[in-house]
Order: sequence, then structure tokens, then C-alpha cells
Amino acid sequence: MFLFLLGGTPVCKKIHAHGCLQDLFPNSNQFSCGGCHVEGLPGGERNAFSADLEAFLDQNDLCNSNIWGPLLAQKDSDKDGRTNGEELMDPLGTWKPGDPNPGNPDQVTSPGEFDEHSEGQLEVEPNSLMFGEVELENSAIQELVLKNVGDWQLKINEASLVDSSAFKILNSPLVETIAAGSQATLSIEFTPISIGTNNATLQIKTNISNQELLQIQLSGIGKTKPELFNRGDSNQDQTIDTSDSIYTLVFLFLGTVQQSCLDSLDFDDSGLIDISDPIANLSYLFLGGTPPPGPAQQTCGQDTTADELNCESFLDC
Repeated sequence: MFLFLLGGTPVCKKIHAHGCLQDLFPNSNQFSCGGCHVEGLPGGERNAFSADLEAFLDQNDLCNSNIWGPLLAQKDSDKDGRTNGEELMDPLGTWKPGDPNPGNPDQVTSPGEFDEHSEGQLEVEPNSLMFGEVELENSAIQELVLKNVGDWQLKINEASLVDSSAFKILNSPLVETIAAGSQATLSIEFTPISIGTNNATLQIKTNISNQELLQIQLSGIGKTKPELFNRGDSNQDQTIDTSDSIYTLVFLFLGTVQQSCLDSLDFDDSGLIDISDPIANLSYLFLGGTPPPGPAQQTCGQDTTADELNCESFLDC
């Protein structure tokens, strides 16, 4: 111990002689001398946090030392599985002297004493994400809600994807502390890279001893982007006339023409190509019959009716 005299009074240079140090780390008011001394006895044996804290002291100006920050916050001085920052409610070490004390004071624990403690508990809703059908070149976004249903804060250390070509975490990198009773959201985007089912696994790593790794299944179905076409224009000459009825009849009974857009032959949008289609075409042209359901009238569009017919390509659409 080093001593010097001021007006004949001995002043101690050891850490325990400087109560002002309590103002230099968050929530120190919860401990009095117990933040740095075993059993809270002033001048008593120093605990592990005090030993780590001393490395940050300015020996020339102890009471204005820049003690608290990310380096000290991320240490686990008492080796109880929680960092100093987690125990003092400032896991990132962003608190500054003069700031309000962070977090819930009822959850503050000593960074210098090994604590038997409760843990957070992560609950994920929903427990899987099914995106359904999404057209190629398009995307869909869904959210997972991460709830801490435990008695203590928890930390999401990492969120990553396995086999993730079609999936993407939008709010990554995610490193977040979730207080007890609170929640956070994780947004996932699905952009199909192939027709059919696309799968991936979302892995969430936490600091919870019995729940270090959670796996969430992701699934979506890629489907072809509907081709634009003109219903009733069977021969794709950009006009609906008698030649379209003839074309459809040849397709039905002679099979001598190829068709890249079956939807265009389905004049009445019944989901089938049959004799009723050329009849409906002629009725529309000469008897004032019902026009073809959309897309029609030389206007390119998508088929809004679900059926087994498809359209791979259509001229000038």
C-alpha cells in the first residue's frame, strides 16, 4: 500500500480507498462497497471485478478514470457465465458517467461474485415459416417473433441460414439482448431460385445453457411467372377473327399446329380446350355473343383463373 500525506492525514492509494470509483460503472448504487470488495466490506478483500477494473485506472487521476466501456463490459470477471455488462445491465458497455442507470435494477447482480442465476428462455413464433407459392423473380417477406419468456435477459449471439440460396435474413447481423418479458423480430425474405420447393434452415444461437442452438425450418415454392397473352387470339396475329376459330379446330382435330400458349385457345376460359371455344369465338364475331374473358381485346395480360392450361410464350406480349 502506498501512502502520502495531505495536511498530515494519510491517504490510501489502493482501490478501496476511493469511493468515487463507484460512480464510474453502471448500477454501482446497488452494491455500495460490494461492487469491488468481498462481502461488501470497505477496505476488505478485493473481488475479481475489482482486479479487472484496476487495469483501466488512471493512476494520476483515479476518480476521473475511463473505467467502463466495451472491454470491461465483455469480461466475465467472476466466471459465472455472465459478462460484467450483462450483470450490470449494459452488455455493450455504452453507459457513461452521468447517464441514467440502464436496465431493471431488480435484475442487477454483482460482476465480482459468482451467482447462481435464472436464465432467459427463448420462444420463437411461428416455429417454422411456410411462404407458399411465389413467382420466380419475385419475393415474399415473413417475420419471426423472438420472445424471452424466461426470468432473465438473453442474448441472441447469431442468426444464420443453412442451404440459404433462396432465403435471406433482412435485419442481419443480429446481435441483440432481449430483456425478460420482451421480444424482438427477425425478418426473412424468400426469393425462389427454382420451380418447386425451396428449403432452408434458420439457426439461432443464444447464451442460454440448455437452448444454445435453435433450428427453424423455412420452406417456399417457386412457380413460373405467368406469361402475358391475349385470350381468343389463337394464332397470335394480334387480331381476334375467324382465323382463330379455324386454328383452334385444326389444333383439336388435326393436331398439325404447335401452340406455345394454350390459354389463348381457351376462348370461354373454361379451363379446357374443346369445340365450345371456336363456337364461342364465332358467336362473338357474328351473333353479338359474349366476348372472351380477360385478357382479351388485343390487351396483353395474365390469366387470373386457376386451371391446368399454361402459356409459355405469346408473340408481341
